[in-house]
Amino acid sequence: MKKLALVVVMLAAVALVAQQPAGPAPQMAATNLTQRVAAPTMSDVYCAGFITNQIVPETNHVVAGWSTPHQTKYADREYIYIQGGSYPEGTNLWVVRHLRDPNRYQAFPGQRTAISSVGEPYADMGRVKVVGTRNNTTIAQVEFACDTMSPGDLVMSYSERAIPEYHREVPFDRFAPPNGKLTGRIIMGRDFDVIMGAGRKGYINLGADQGVKVGDYFRMVRDYKVSSMDPVDALSYKATTTEDTQKNPPVFPSSRAGELPRRSLGEAIVIGVTPKSSAVLVTYSLEDVLVGDGVEMMDPIPPLPPPVENPPTIACSADPATVRVGESSRITSEASSPDNRPLAYSFAASAGNIAGENSTATLDTRGTGAGPISVRCTATDDRNLSASAMTSVNVEVPQVAESRMSECGFNRTARVDNKCKAILDDVALQLQRDPDAKAVVIGQSGPGEARGDRLAAQRAANAKTYLTRDKGVDGRRIEVRTGTGGGPKVDVWVIPPGATGPQ
Repeated sequence: MKKLALVVVMLAAVALVAQQPAGPAPQMAATNLTQRVAAPTMSDVYCAGFITNQIVPETNHVVAGWSTPHQTKYADREYIYIQGGSYPEGTNLWVVRHLRDPNRYQAFPGQRTAISSVGEPYADMGRVKVVGTRNNTTIAQVEFACDTMSPGDLVMSYSERAIPEYHREVPFDRFAPPNGKLTGRIIMGRDFDVIMGAGRKGYINLGADQGVKVGDYFRMVRDYKVSSMDPVDALSYKATTTEDTQKNPPVFPSSRAGELPRRSLGEAIVIGVTPKSSAVLVTYSLEDVLVGDGVEMMDPIPPLPPPVENPPTIACSADPATVRVGESSRITSEASSPDNRPLAYSFAASAGNIAGENSTATLDTRGTGAGPISVRCTATDDRNLSASAMTSVNVEVPQVAESRMSECGFNRTARVDNKCKAILDDVALQLQRDPDAKAVVIGQSGPGEARGDRLAAQRAANAKTYLTRDKGVDGRRIEVRTGTGGGPKVDVWVIPPGATGPQ
């Protein structure tokens, strides 16, 4: 029946292929089925267990708990009783379990010897805090449990453990050649596991005596010679590897399996060290990792080069680019940060006064002379990286305007008659059209006029009064003078900005 079912499946596959349109074969994505874990956690480090050749005293141990005899396993927040020593209240203690494998199974030939050569295996059970003592019994509360604690578990002093950092990801060479560094093998898995993967823990036969420290990385490797040593795996080498249709197939004996490329299986980080062994966490695996596989210390990952810090870019412009003395120009910066950093702006000018707000500023040219003024615009980011750009404002002195004089005649009096008012009305209109212009009123007297100086001053004062009171001209724009006998009249000069008046 199995053969019949296989034939039916094959026929269906052939029919399906025949229905496919002709054309190039579809491209298959090249992927690796890999597993990764994040950096080791506190639980990974404190619950890793260890193999040590140092003596762990077995005099202090858990004897019971709050619900004895009905309860024999204790977890977080539960109370346990400890005998074998006394501890001050508030002391932190660490509970471990001296391990043995009840199955006595060897994952590889000589595993028990390999383990005993580096020490005795222990499991971390958790941390407890002493809350009191009654008679010769210490009462402690479980604060952190890796697993349930049981009577018979050992109690030792508590010490902090270093939590290593996970190195950055780098390309993984699955056929990496030997690098000549420290080598060993995985001699045991946590909980006596024989198959490990990402996130699982195990123990290698290399420790502090060989210079291993927490945070070191090891590459897990396997060669093809291993299969020939295993009685089950070696059976595959007894099967034929060639096809019946091959006329003269070459023979590659199993004795040459060691010549084949070594396989890299994954990476592991050291999370705990004793003199002759280390606890490792598998952080990356291409396939199942087996107890007995080899390990090789990896070269430290070089640090990444510092990130390139790009300074801002900036352009600067002036509007208008040409002004007259006393006028202002608006300076505008257009800046950006390639790294999207916040920017601050500043401005500096070779002459005049410049005041900025955010990305714009105003250049005041009062008090300057003719010629170009250089303006520097600077943008600075929060890393103190800056960029500057220049612009210029050309300052011109305005052409000298001509002063205009009007003459208002008087008939041996100081009264402003209608004819004089008409002339002064025209003066007022000129002043209104040019708010920056000023007026000079010069009173004159004719030959033979009695008290001519006084009469000249009165004529000038009356002309100013008419301009200010009747025509609304600001009196501060009108200067009054007295002439030297030019005739019974008032000379009125209108002086635009930049022009010179009568001397």
